[in-house]
Amino acid sequence: MKNELKKIFLKFFYDRKLNNLQKKTFKKTKKLNPKILILIDKNLNIKIKDLSFFNEIFSIPQENINFLWFDSSFVFDYSNHLRIDIDDINFSGKIKNSFIDNKYDILFNLYERDNIFLKYLSVNIKNKFSIGFLTTDTKLNDLVFNFSPNDLNSIKKEIPKYYNVINNHI
Repeated sequence: MKNELKKIFLKFFYDRKLNNLQKKTFKKTKKLNPKILILIDKNLNIKIKDLSFFNEIFSIPQENINFLWFDSSFVFDYSNHLRIDIDDINFSGKIKNSFIDNKYDILFNLYERDNIFLKYLSVNIKNKFSIGFLTTDTKLNDLVFNFSPNDLNSIKKEIPKYYNVINNHI
């Protein structure tokens, strides 16, 4: 009951924030060491080691990539892997997690279900460029892929194709 009520409130806050979201202005600059956040849904069959290709694609050190695992039961030994769940968002929409205060150059929304908690997190993360999937709200993302986020081989193949587009807009 508590979570259902929270969903109603968050849906209202999400819609309001999405409608008031300012259109991003992209500048043609190339950032050498972008700061990346990857928001990952626990329902995806993804493990930590599966995501090492992001470092290779962007040629950045591991500490420049942060992972935010939604509702995951994993226990992390890495400082750049954080966990968040429904209880970290209160009824007024305030997020009780330190990652929300950071600014990221790139946000990867690795989820495919229509979940208000994931969408609410996405709309509240400060980023210059966001990447997501067609099965989610396309207004949240600047680049949208038409395949499942579980398909890591397609992600590995497609991200390098758009590398210049992404890198020129952060």
